[in-house]
Amino acid sequence: IEDGMRAVTVRVDDVRGVAGFILPGERVDIVLVQGARNDSSSDVILQNIRVLAVDQVANEKEEAPKVARAVTVEVNTEEAQKLILASEVGRLSLILRQAGNASAGSSRRVTAADLTTAR
Repeated sequence: IEDGMRAVTVRVDDVRGVAGFILPGERVDIVLVQGARNDSSSDVILQNIRVLAVDQVANEKEEAPKVARAVTVEVNTEEAQKLILASEVGRLSLILRQAGNASAGSSRRVTAADLTTAR
């Protein structure tokens, strides 16, 4: 763990954990989904977060997909607080980032109403 950073573990399932394709050392964006069925929304709450471990696997040479139940990420204190609170108010999902892509993409809240809007 880098100086000033913290390790936080989030619970995921096979879908929210990108079907086992997240490995230690990779980077992810973290999305919070919350609300009731027709009043649901999703927000990207953290971007470009480094994965430290998947379940108990901390081997960066591991190449085979492993279905994760927990992913440990490296965050600063404020991000840790945000992540812990988010896990209490909704469901967290991970978005695997392209290797070497550190740019923060633009994001906006997506709601259930957006699902029926043509692109």
